[in-house]
Amino acid sequence: MSGTVSARLMGTLDEKFISSAEALATMVNHATFLLDGRGLRRTDGSLDEEAISGRIERLSWRFPPMRQRLMPSPLGITTPAWVPVTQLRASTHVRFLARDDDADEAYALSGLGLPPLDLTEPPWDITVLDLGPERIALVVRIHHVMGDGILLARLLTALTDPSPDAGPPLREATVEAGLGRPPRNGPDLLLHAFSSWWQEQSSASAAWREYWRKPFQRRIRRWAGRLRRRLGRGGQAPTLTAGSSAATVAYVSGEFGTLKANAATLAGSVNDLIVAATLAAASELNPNRTDVAILVPYSRRRPPDARNHVSMARVSAPRGSSMKDFIPLSARTLRLAILGKLPPESPDDVRASGYATIVPWQQETRYFGPARVLSLIGWPTVDAGDQLGCLATTYDGEVMIAMRSRTAADIVALQTHLQKIVTAEPGLEGP
Repeated sequence: MSGTVSARLMGTLDEKFISSAEALATMVNHATFLLDGRGLRRTDGSLDEEAISGRIERLSWRFPPMRQRLMPSPLGITTPAWVPVTQLRASTHVRFLARDDDADEAYALSGLGLPPLDLTEPPWDITVLDLGPERIALVVRIHHVMGDGILLARLLTALTDPSPDAGPPLREATVEAGLGRPPRNGPDLLLHAFSSWWQEQSSASAAWREYWRKPFQRRIRRWAGRLRRRLGRGGQAPTLTAGSSAATVAYVSGEFGTLKANAATLAGSVNDLIVAATLAAASELNPNRTDVAILVPYSRRRPPDARNHVSMARVSAPRGSSMKDFIPLSARTLRLAILGKLPPESPDDVRASGYATIVPWQQETRYFGPARVLSLIGWPTVDAGDQLGCLATTYDGEVMIAMRSRTAADIVALQTHLQKIVTAEPGLEGP
């Protein structure tokens, strides 16, 4: 690998995604392409695994984060740094599975039962799921430390093209040089990471202010935490599972135009309508609460190279309110969040039941090589304390709304409310 040494320290806020065993296991963003897979098969009908793996490897040159891994600093003095990899190991990043006819469809497509990501490699993988003679699925996973749902959407775009059989980029020397090469060792990492940080500062005084912006005691605590984690794991990748089951994941689909029209009927945006439906489910599932709340992701002034740049706004309402009541509360909360005028949280605030959001993708048809992308499902990422999670994605006139929950009863209630908003069913205004 040629070029200059590249080492960029991970943001301290991103470190929370690898700070505990639970975060390592659950903080995974994932989405699923459903493809017309006939053009990806050999003459005998089997998947052309070599061609698919080769295409993914070459496409990874389009998106630098796919060719970067985390390198720990000596003794945890700093956060780990993102460094380029010399080559990708196909066995780590691409796997092929046959569909289990007895498995729940949504659970199989979600990838929740897959092995954990290896954080000693670039933290992503793609599972190719054979769904029969005409369809295949690509289950794309990235660890949250690599990026949020917005970065995942950019990665999905890099994997596809606006026309069939568009050739993936070749490994060009200019692309490789732009990615750079990894540091030789720990001290070399510190040297180049400091150099990159220093170049981002406008002056020596600005660098001084930036460094001391964070209390020294907090830096010591974070350093001690890095040491504990490294000693506890022995330098090995975690072997954890997400702990989900088939009964707690589902999705609904519909025409985006219908969803948009339903939102307009209630004088709200599509995002407001999805939040309102999730609040309605939370209201139904928590009869002993006075109020219910849902978190809604938003991003302000996102830098072009940001990996994680999402904050959460808390939308709360009296339990039992109608959809007409939920929607203006959602709209007002997000408006204040974007303006930076949200009131501070109070210890008396009711715990949020989970989160809901929408991530638009492409408006036109996309292709993975010769295979047309039929649908895209984005899956919500939830932690152990969430009761509900809801993520909608839009593609080529279709909306897919995926959901996760703690129990089967929760998923049924959420699915009922979300199915209502993607159809023209009467009674949308009800609680």
